[in-house]
Amino acid sequence: MTHADRGRAAPALVAAAVALLYLRTLAPGITFGGDCGELATAAWCLGVPHPTGYPLYLLLARLAIALLPWGEVAWRVAVLSALAAGLACGLVCRIAQRLSGSTAAGVFAGVALACAPAFWSQAVLAEVYALQLALTAAVLAALIEWQASRDSRWLNLAGLALGLGLCNHATTVLLLPGVAAFAALAPAADGPAGLRAVALRLLRLAGWAAACLPLYAYLPLRALARPPLAVGRTDTLAGFVAHVTGRSYEANLGTAGGAEMLRYAGNHLLFAAYDLRWAAVLAVLGALVLFRRRAAAFWLLGLTAAAVLGFAAAYRVGDRANYVLPLLLCAAVAAGMGGAWLAERLAARAGEADRAAVRRLLGALLVLLPLLPAPPDGGAALRAGWDRASLAGNRRAPELAAEVLREVPPRGAVVTICDELGYALWYEQLVRGQRQDVTVYCLGRLDTPRSRARLDEILAAEMPRRNVYTAFYDAELGSRFWLVPEGAACRVLPGGTAPPVELGGLRSDGGQPVPGQSAWGWAAADLDSPVTVRAVRAGKESRLPALKPRTVGRLRVQWVARQPASGAWQVLLLLRHESLLSRATGAAVVNDSSGQERRWWVRRLAFAPTATGFEVGPGRVVGDAYPVDLPARSLPGSYEVRLGLLPAAEEAAWRQVATDPEAAARASAAIGEVVSWER
Repeated sequence: MTHADRGRAAPALVAAAVALLYLRTLAPGITFGGDCGELATAAWCLGVPHPTGYPLYLLLARLAIALLPWGEVAWRVAVLSALAAGLACGLVCRIAQRLSGSTAAGVFAGVALACAPAFWSQAVLAEVYALQLALTAAVLAALIEWQASRDSRWLNLAGLALGLGLCNHATTVLLLPGVAAFAALAPAADGPAGLRAVALRLLRLAGWAAACLPLYAYLPLRALARPPLAVGRTDTLAGFVAHVTGRSYEANLGTAGGAEMLRYAGNHLLFAAYDLRWAAVLAVLGALVLFRRRAAAFWLLGLTAAAVLGFAAAYRVGDRANYVLPLLLCAAVAAGMGGAWLAERLAARAGEADRAAVRRLLGALLVLLPLLPAPPDGGAALRAGWDRASLAGNRRAPELAAEVLREVPPRGAVVTICDELGYALWYEQLVRGQRQDVTVYCLGRLDTPRSRARLDEILAAEMPRRNVYTAFYDAELGSRFWLVPEGAACRVLPGGTAPPVELGGLRSDGGQPVPGQSAWGWAAADLDSPVTVRAVRAGKESRLPALKPRTVGRLRVQWVARQPASGAWQVLLLLRHESLLSRATGAAVVNDSSGQERRWWVRRLAFAPTATGFEVGPGRVVGDAYPVDLPARSLPGSYEVRLGLLPAAEEAAWRQVATDPEAAARASAAIGEVVSWER
């Protein structure tokens, strides 16, 4: 194979290798990651998911289900993500190769993107973002190829990819400023492009993009068929327009102030640098090289990155980090350009006879960079991606959903305030056919007047005629209703009502005392984590609990009344980040997507045994379970879970624990360690 042949084959080889890597780390079914359960269910029954509908993704996911005759339905849909992510990396390789003239730089760019944990995490589950990145890369690659060849068919392909992207995810509109700038700045064959030439380019792009938009007809047509999963009324014109424009999410957009948006943007850039490692350093250099050598490409990539960063900073949702993924793609291309320029300059310093050998050596080093130790923690990019994003063996979502459904009596109702768990319940019912007698209401949130009114409407209609449960313990519900823990679910009763049966039933001579008070102790506690990590101790391999972002664990506790106990108490659940606490005093560390500096994550929950004000006798053992989760974006390191009881009257003294080192030190002395693990 000649050097030219190897160069042409490199993008395909990168795409195939990355896809195989992602297939190896694929989630075996649904996971607690974004809208995985809902999208897999909607693809299975050809339903209508939440806005903006994602018609292209649903149709391709249904095709993947039909073409793969084995495996869990959600796994088959996740295969689509793995293949699309591999394609995206192959296209990034081609873009960087075309811009820099270096095959090694192209391979480095593709592999650097593949190893980024944020990108990897979307390639191994049933979500829309891997396909979105593939279509984004296709738009950019086609435009770069068109500029190099002046073949109008590449411009047609760019418009087609743009239209398909709009049918997959509405944030494709964020590409338009960069695409328009590229069309205006790319010179014509005989010199600068005139206004007429630019207008014709944009019209050609718009025409091919518009040809794809009829795919949105899927939404009203399927809604008319009344599929088992249909979110919103897309069978009316007003409902259809509201759905595809995402009108229900307008309240989340633009509510942050300027300073807050800047903090969010800086936080996203921090995590992008952490994900890309060596590539982040080279991306800064590459951006300067692009600005000087390839102005049209610089503005295409730069405006795309700026648009998605600004949108993510202004959009208040839990998974906002996913909207920054095109920035990682653009940065990977720039990193390839920077690596090629640096290798070129270093090779120029070598003697004439050694120059070719030095180029080969530097090219090999560039390709191997994702495998080499990198800042900020000395870990290789590939290892970090594997540790933080692999979902192989993660079966916790269906297990928790099945556990909740087991607790609900026949013909009961379940209200869940967690989208991800609600979607898992839908999947269990509609795809796996489990507990179809149970009615599931997935509210997703309770922080708006509309959502609280919807909850009141549901409970007013359901509680008089059947048992209503909530999945796990919800603090918002617990403040308004009496929740009776029953395993993985809690029965919802009107506030102030007495429990139907006496609490507990087991007796104990006591238990480990809870620091800070004498009324309660605990007899046992264990963390039931969604995922595990492999560990080798004393020559024996074992699996230890671990948490990854956007997963939900459960801490099971047996409380023991050491003396007559009554009064208003709260459970204080703290997640302690060892690596942050060990830093020098005053260090500014941002470690979640809110942009706040946190040393602890704190959750306060009502303490069910004494919530109604009656006395619990000494020796009583009361079992309870509490959710344990991490923010969507959190730094790796050592974590501790600490648990204690707090008299409600002292709540104000604990509000600063998350950000105040002195308050954290006081909490460390008063809250007992239950279990610790590493993520």
